[in-house]
Amino acid sequence: MYTYKKLREARINADYEQHRFELLPAFVALSGKKYRAMTYLPDFVGKDFIIECKGFPNESWPLRKKLFEYALVRDKLKYDFYEVHTQKEVDTLVLNLKEKNYV
Repeated sequence: MYTYKKLREARINADYEQHRFELLPAFVALSGKKYRAMTYLPDFVGKDFIIECKGFPNESWPLRKKLFEYALVRDKLKYDFYEVHTQKEVDTLVLNLKEKNYV
């Protein structure tokens, strides 16, 4: 909620949990077992940036983050990716986004 408020106060446009990215496609294993696609839904997506708010990351986050960053490279997506953990980090990020003219 804090990040949402700070982005709005700074007039930085970003969608909240509206853009899903495919990390791995669905597939059928050699054994015949079917696997669903693995996706990632970041907290905020703006024109050229993505913000993930992680107060206390769980044990699966490092792998999901690595797969997401790979997907950005694989799909040639031009986003700056930011991960914030504290309100202070959010405040610093908002200032940086304003300096980069994301307003």
